[in-house]
Formats: sequence, structure tokens, C-alpha cells
Amino acid sequence: MNYILSTKLEKKNVDRFLNYEKYVNALTPKGVQETAQKLFNGKNVFTAILRPEKK
Repeated sequence: MNYILSTKLEKKNVDRFLNYEKYVNALTPKGVQETAQKLFNGKNVFTAILRPEKK
């Protein structure tokens, strides 16, 4: 409910939230593969090193 309210207040489209199943059912293996190739092509890499807090 909070997501819908904040989306409406920010004047964003809530269609993807309200029609989630429609969007999930529209996914195809080919579409997922094409997206994965774009995202995991080696250009979208981020390395982070986490260290413990100093006390």
C-alpha cells in the first residue's frame, strides 16, 4: 500500500505494480536472454571491498 501511495504522490505510473502478472506472463526466454547479455557483458561491473568498522 505504501508503494502505491508514494508512486501516486510522485506522479509515477503504478501500472507495473497493479498489473504485475501481465508483465511477468509477457516475459519470454528470448527476452530474458537478450537482457542478460546486455547486463552481463562485462561492461557493468562494480567491485566493492567491505571492511569491518573500526571500533
